[in-house]
Amino acid sequence: MIRSIAASGVVALLLASSARAGAEARLAEYVSRVWQTENGLPQNAVQAIVQTRDGYLWLGTPAGLVRFDGVRFTVFNWGEPPRNNVHALLEDHEGRLWIGTYGGGLYRYDAGRFEDFTTGLGPRSNLVRMLYEDRHGMLWVGTDEGGVSHGRPGRFRTHTVAAGLSNDTVRVVFEDRDGRIWIGTNAGGLNLWDGQRLTAFAIKPGPLSRYTKRDALSNDNVLALWQDADGVLWIGTDGGGLWRMHGDRLEPLPAHDALRIKGVRRLLQDSEGDLWVGTDGGGLARRRAGKFLALTSHEGLPSDIVLSLLEDRERNLWVGTRDGLLQLKRRKVSVYGTSDGLANDFITALFGSRDGDLWVGTRAGLDRLTNGRARRPPAGAGVPSDTVAALLEDRAGSVWIGTRDGLTRLHDGRTTTLTTSDGLPSNFVTSVAERHSGGLWVGTHGGLVHVQDGVVRSVPGAPDRITALQETADETLWVGTMGKGLGRLQRQQWRFWTTAEGLTHDTVTSIYESGPDIWVTTPAGLNRLRDGKLHSYTGRQGLPSTQLFAALDDGRGFLWLSSVSGIARVEKQSMDDLDAGKTESLNTTSYGTSDGMRSSECNGEVQPAAWRTRDGRLWFPTVKGLAVIDPAHVPENPRPPPVRIEEVRVDGEVVPLEATAPALAPGHKRFEFRYTALSFFAPAKVRFRYKLEGFDTDWVTAGTRRVAYYTNIPAGPYRFRVIAANEDGVWNTAGAAYDFALRTHFYRTPVFWGIILTAAAGAGLVMHRLHLRRMKAEFAVVLAERGRIAREIHDTLAQSFVGIAVQLETVSKLQSVSAEQARQHLDRARILVRSSLAEARRSVWALRAQALEQSDLAGALGEVAQQLSGPTEVAVNVSGPRRRLPVEVENNLLRIGQEALTNAVRHARAQRVSVDLLYGDGRVRLSVRDDGRGFDVESTTHRASSDHFGLAGIRERVQNLGGELSLFSRKGEGVELIVEVPVA
Repeated sequence: MIRSIAASGVVALLLASSARAGAEARLAEYVSRVWQTENGLPQNAVQAIVQTRDGYLWLGTPAGLVRFDGVRFTVFNWGEPPRNNVHALLEDHEGRLWIGTYGGGLYRYDAGRFEDFTTGLGPRSNLVRMLYEDRHGMLWVGTDEGGVSHGRPGRFRTHTVAAGLSNDTVRVVFEDRDGRIWIGTNAGGLNLWDGQRLTAFAIKPGPLSRYTKRDALSNDNVLALWQDADGVLWIGTDGGGLWRMHGDRLEPLPAHDALRIKGVRRLLQDSEGDLWVGTDGGGLARRRAGKFLALTSHEGLPSDIVLSLLEDRERNLWVGTRDGLLQLKRRKVSVYGTSDGLANDFITALFGSRDGDLWVGTRAGLDRLTNGRARRPPAGAGVPSDTVAALLEDRAGSVWIGTRDGLTRLHDGRTTTLTTSDGLPSNFVTSVAERHSGGLWVGTHGGLVHVQDGVVRSVPGAPDRITALQETADETLWVGTMGKGLGRLQRQQWRFWTTAEGLTHDTVTSIYESGPDIWVTTPAGLNRLRDGKLHSYTGRQGLPSTQLFAALDDGRGFLWLSSVSGIARVEKQSMDDLDAGKTESLNTTSYGTSDGMRSSECNGEVQPAAWRTRDGRLWFPTVKGLAVIDPAHVPENPRPPPVRIEEVRVDGEVVPLEATAPALAPGHKRFEFRYTALSFFAPAKVRFRYKLEGFDTDWVTAGTRRVAYYTNIPAGPYRFRVIAANEDGVWNTAGAAYDFALRTHFYRTPVFWGIILTAAAGAGLVMHRLHLRRMKAEFAVVLAERGRIAREIHDTLAQSFVGIAVQLETVSKLQSVSAEQARQHLDRARILVRSSLAEARRSVWALRAQALEQSDLAGALGEVAQQLSGPTEVAVNVSGPRRRLPVEVENNLLRIGQEALTNAVRHARAQRVSVDLLYGDGRVRLSVRDDGRGFDVESTTHRASSDHFGLAGIRERVQNLGGELSLFSRKGEGVELIVEVPVA
């Protein structure tokens, strides 16, 4: 836990018990905070402190080197105790951190790396006590039993007793304004280095004298040196107290209660010229205007043994002690309590008197605060209740006190009280306001009344539970209620504003008039009535707290608000800008325990719950004292905090913070950025905004959170930026940045998509070509089918029709000769008709010819020959082993034979036709020969007329069977057709 000095957290540097109050008054500007092992320190002894230019505080402890950002401690150690015992720290002119350890030697920390400078490269002893850099950039290293070394890394020059040093144990080195190097030793007094030689001086009163063995006194143990702005060299000794040297004279400071302990370990002059003295057992002392005040463990210092001192860039004082780290900072809020004479620290109502005093209501009654001291008025015992809920001093000088037991008037040391027996609607008086036309407005838990000359009159139409009253210059009465909103009584007419009209809450805690504005606080925010228009402000607009108790205008452009979580200052211009739509948030500053309040919880639901005195100071009641702020002298922190990105994690793994932007492999999902800002005055109030450029379109308001998370961001280049503001709203808009890139999966790269598009185009081209080929093939199939059907029709139906025609012609000729023969030919004609119909069906479905279903090729040819026989004699001769052939071969050869016979009978007018079928080995040969008219074979080779369509069909069939066609004919000499096809 974080401890605060004394019960109030305020450091009271005490001179002595007799001067306790004076010391508190003069040094009440400090607020303290302590860190120990339970807060993160690896060890309570803080032996060295330095602030590096990047803003971090570095601490040296026996358990290692510690980096501190005001919130987190980061410990660096080397695993071996002697190397971790850090006694001295120094940042050189190049920004490198030097670390002196007691037993582990000298180290340098630069750019995230530690470099070892042991006795071979640095000082002769690894027992390093101190580090110092002079104006020439020379590093001085004081050691135990190894003298002092100075120079640059790798080129150190060492001074020991052999070289004129008075003692080989060196505790401090300091360069004065004349460039002289003073060296404080253990039991060897002071040594002066003029650039060429060493001179030793004894620490004793009188003119500066050279040190000799017989001069050796206990005060020759020099532990600390500092030269102030007046040129006085201050010398702290172990056992001899504090000395000062002006010119060539040395003198000890007289014994003083603040410096009872003679061991002085550390000296520091701060930016205001105060000299701070850290002692070995006597605590911490401050010298201002020649006077010393001390702080010891009795007043809350962690330890009376002070080991280190530092003033940081924000003017905070850091004190390293044997038992923890102490921070002293200038307070912004002062607090009055029982130590100042108040009857109780629980403060209720306030009211400023015309003579400049302040009436203060507490849980223990009424007090009057005069010049910072409180006293109980003589007639205070006449107040019926110790809990004061309302206060007012009227124009006649009477003080009216509202309590749970009525309304009491205090005048000329006498009290009178009004209760329900006098007409009050309730004894619980919550607010009192003076009426311009005379008398008082009195609000109670039972309603509103008007009191004048001891007469109580009720107010028609008034609500019952009154919480606040404010009469303005035009005699308009504003009334705050509990649960019924804000009321206005004007010319005996009531009007109310509630949440339905935009009020932040229906319970009003205070009403405050400031110029044209009526400010109304509620448990849910701030409201402003201007020209009849209501504006509201809540946490969404940037209020630090919305549970408000009171509002005050400081006359300097700010409105101050008290709340359950502290005091807030709001810039009024930012409210105007917000109302005009020029901004989205208020400019606010909050004040709490880190600024000096003993408790950040203010008190409210009393009237008045805040007051502005004639000197401009603002007073606020709290549960632990009366808080006061002087708006004209509030210490401001003008320094924008340095911002640092401390760690980046990707999917839980730490990514090095390299100077070049890393390119991260694709597929990472979770990104974590840890950052900080180095402001030590109020680190808990440092506010952050961050943005991932390339992903976020605007800044993300992080508040006080010091980590940012992102998940599932797309591939691409990114820059994570973070900016911060200190407790007074001073922004570091440059902030810090971290660049990185998330590589794209190969399947999302342009190269991949180029390949895909190229492949797709190639595939499309191939598919297009395949489509064309398929279309051509389908077209060829269609053509082939059409050709097949044409051939089938020609070879079947046409030949059948020819046969029918032949039979009918024969019938016609035989009708008069032989009826029986004519009938036989008619029967054949009918058979041919049925056969033609069957063949037509088979042609459409590409089935086996009907004749082939009943017989083989030879039989089918004989049947065709019989059908076509008539006047023409047809003879069919079969030779070779007769057998069934493949369906395609038999079908095509049958059609070829049928076509040849038809041509011989129909066109050639042959008398005799001979059909020869030869079944050979692996081949079959069909020959059709007639004695008809014949034709010119050459003239039909290149012509495909309708008369010779059958010949073209024969060629196609032979070609499909992979056979050979031979045709022999001359005009008048008949035709011979020979077909040979292979068979399996």
